[in-house]
Amino acid sequence: MEPSHIVPGDTVRMSQFRENNKPCICNGVPKMWHDLPLIDDDMEETVRDTLATVATDQGTQTGFMPRVQVNPTKGGSVKFSDDNSPRVRRSEVSMSRTPGNSAESRWNLSTFDHFCETTSLHGWKFLGQSQPSRKLLRFGWMGVVLGSIGVSIFFLSNSMMDFKSSTVQTTQDTSRGSLQKVFFPSVTLCNINQGRSSLFREVGLSQNETLLRAVLKQAYFGANKPLKPDLLRAVKAIFSSKDVLKKGILGDLMCESTPYRQKAFNERDLIQWESFANETYISEAGWYFKTLAVQEMGENFVLSASYRRIAKDTQRFTSLLPFFGTDYGLCTLIKPQITFNRDLEQIPFALLMKNFTPTIQPGIQLGKENGLSILLDTEVYDYGFSPQRGEGFKLAIHHHMDQPIMALSDVDISPGFVTQLSVTPTLTLTTNEARERFTPTERKCYFDDEFRFKYLPQELYRYGLSNCLFSATYHKIIQTCQCVPFFHTLAYDDYPAICAGTSLLCMNSILMDIGSHTHAEDSQGVSRPCYSSCQDQTNKMAVTTSVFPNQNTFTLGPEFCILYQKLLSTCRTKKNVTLEERYPNICSLVFRNESRLCVKGQASWYMDGQNPADGDEYVLETQQTTLLKDQALMSAMYAYARENLALVNVYIKDPAVTQIKRDQRIPVIWFIANVGGILGLTMGCSLVTVFEILHHMFLIFFRTGRKSLKRVNQSLLKPR
Repeated sequence: MEPSHIVPGDTVRMSQFRENNKPCICNGVPKMWHDLPLIDDDMEETVRDTLATVATDQGTQTGFMPRVQVNPTKGGSVKFSDDNSPRVRRSEVSMSRTPGNSAESRWNLSTFDHFCETTSLHGWKFLGQSQPSRKLLRFGWMGVVLGSIGVSIFFLSNSMMDFKSSTVQTTQDTSRGSLQKVFFPSVTLCNINQGRSSLFREVGLSQNETLLRAVLKQAYFGANKPLKPDLLRAVKAIFSSKDVLKKGILGDLMCESTPYRQKAFNERDLIQWESFANETYISEAGWYFKTLAVQEMGENFVLSASYRRIAKDTQRFTSLLPFFGTDYGLCTLIKPQITFNRDLEQIPFALLMKNFTPTIQPGIQLGKENGLSILLDTEVYDYGFSPQRGEGFKLAIHHHMDQPIMALSDVDISPGFVTQLSVTPTLTLTTNEARERFTPTERKCYFDDEFRFKYLPQELYRYGLSNCLFSATYHKIIQTCQCVPFFHTLAYDDYPAICAGTSLLCMNSILMDIGSHTHAEDSQGVSRPCYSSCQDQTNKMAVTTSVFPNQNTFTLGPEFCILYQKLLSTCRTKKNVTLEERYPNICSLVFRNESRLCVKGQASWYMDGQNPADGDEYVLETQQTTLLKDQALMSAMYAYARENLALVNVYIKDPAVTQIKRDQRIPVIWFIANVGGILGLTMGCSLVTVFEILHHMFLIFFRTGRKSLKRVNQSLLKPR
């Protein structure tokens, strides 16, 4: 009978060998199984599994044939060796029957030894008990391994803290970005003069200093205490007078009902103005009075304007009148993409801004010819009240969905000069990875859909830092002063009072600190900090000036006839008194040459981008002859132009745009690569090592689970 050898991968069953009574090789001597020391069932199963595992691994790798060696003197311990090197111990499983040393723990120890033998982790092969190394050397390698684990934990903890604390960084993505992503900026123009002297004279304030101070306290500066009843009645009488109401209603028609100047004049008499006299926002806050104080209704300080060589007829249309409220006062708002769109000319200002602002698309062209050009009349002769010193205009350029804060972003436009404003836009973009990974607080910016303002409607305003600062100040005003500012009344339903008198003083004190309030309420009433916009366009201006106009060429340029038509209109209003005080007899000089100068009259002739020199030579010759004969008119008009006219050109200068990118400072893939590098450097760990560990853990759990299941089955089948 042939002796039984354990073949790699075979399952060892002692009961089978006992039953067949086959010999086996034990200590080099053929013996029968029943001659060996008895091994209980638990030991039998452990021997079986260990033999199979060791035989498979070692037999496959080296081709040797494992065999069983039993040492009866050690309580039945079983050793395994191979035919090629019988003295080298490959694995050992202790089968002693001492308490606390179960078969499972012995098998687990064998599995750990096997893991140390096969793992790719550096130095672990010296930790297994199968190594014939000295204990001191083994403990030394154990220290090396533990040290490498400690170093890796130190580096990994630092890397993790750095990863968790790092949020976003801004870097210059490119300096050659496409101009097709850039919006041409909107422009807000505010006349420094917010109180016309001619209006104050018209209502009798110039002769009554006490009443003038009361009006200024009630409607402009604010008061420490309420006005006396008699003064308040006198102020209300001025604010709700017939002429003020009729002109105020005319302004409402021009803003909300029709863009045509003459049509608004025709419809004015159809409205019952008396019904508005008792409205508190009119009689106490001076709603219409403050509107008229900026500009005579129907008059316009914008004499001409063009964008991309498309001119706006300011004599016919009203869209360039000061309808827009800012922290400085009532101003002119120009959104060139829709203001100069001839398909939208029939739409009133209020509806134009509300319905078509979101439709503005990016895309610009370079140079002054493709920019915005504005000819302004300062009307320095009519200054009666201005919040700030100086003459001219305040101009701010901004995104078309931003509320400009004039106190923070304006530049002064002085009369008598051509002001060139070259704009350099910069785009800021935030990657989707930064948006998805970080909260707004972590990345310090908001996307439009992450912050909706309560009193800045979505169709007119985006999320922007300027809007957030304005909203924060606005909330401070309505909550502290219990009123809404005259220039922005969207909260009127919640706070039905316009700031006036004592509440106006409260409002002005808060407006002085605009920009310092940095927490705004969203549409849900939650106060949130103001951050930058994640997707933004900022515009930097370079300002240059030159004297305007030139005396020798003034009569040959389009500005002469535009100004002449403006003076004809002004001299027919009540502003003629203050006008002639500053420029004596100018109205009479203008009227006596009406039939001989600028015959085509005709603002449109000069506002279509034509030069008078390209027109009718006979007309030009007649005009020059008339001016040469009337030196007084020519001198008066030049003096007026030099002191009042201002020409502003806003254009894009650079052929490319700088693009800033806001992205993760440490991307996730960089963190993973960093962790992998640390583990590889300190321990030799890789992704494969993870699967090695999982493999051996699976073997342990599989063995333990199978053993437990077998015991349960045996306990169930055991007879009672």
